[in-house]
Amino acid sequence: MHRETLRKLDALMETFAFDTALETLWEFVRRINRYIQQTEVWTLNTPEKRPRMGTILYNALEALRIISVLISPFMPETADKIQQQLNLPVGRANGFDTIAVWGGLPTTLAIARGEPIFPRIDKQTRKKKASPTQTPKQQAAKASSNLVSFSEFQKLELRAAKVLAAEPIEGADRLLKLRVDLGAEKRQVVAGIAEHYTPETLIGKQVIVVTNLEPATIRGVASQGMLLAASGDAVVLATLEMEVPLGTQIR
Repeated sequence: MHRETLRKLDALMETFAFDTALETLWEFVRRINRYIQQTEVWTLNTPEKRPRMGTILYNALEALRIISVLISPFMPETADKIQQQLNLPVGRANGFDTIAVWGGLPTTLAIARGEPIFPRIDKQTRKKKASPTQTPKQQAAKASSNLVSFSEFQKLELRAAKVLAAEPIEGADRLLKLRVDLGAEKRQVVAGIAEHYTPETLIGKQVIVVTNLEPATIRGVASQGMLLAASGDAVVLATLEMEVPLGTQIR
């Protein structure tokens, strides 16, 4: 299970399939939960069964160590908390090279007590969180307050473009000035991706541009659109699986 999970995650991360990578990781977490439940480790605290109990608990903690490393790109603070409770050095000392082989957790470590990282939410807590003064209809309206209508979404004009040129903007470490080809026209776009992409790696890349934004001036440089990208601990440009004619509308 450990090696298969690592193999799947490595392949998914290489293709930037981060959502699928996370789902694969959560399946590993669920498998460890089932392992604890199926072995009923809480029933083994007797002299003759204690060695088996120790093996199960070690396997669970070793899995937790590996999970803390795997989630570190997505949930760095949570990863640090897990490693602190395992009494492990936090951060780079627990890099991806430390999880290739099962059994890296020292058997002599004492687990530190701490607050639950993912506290269980019981029915009573859910009731307290629900506002007694709101009707179900009002609660539903509040939950959907960030939704946009289809007609509003249609106002966005997303088109395929190719990066013709890219260069840094002086005095702006995070910004690049790009020249993109939209087929019928060429535009200049400023993008905050300099910490994640070098200009030369962008040339020829087919990207998605929001073309009907109001023009803006950023650090004295005109920008006539916006590139779509996923952002978090890293920025990943939204690209197309296959090349399409420049200017093709994205729906």
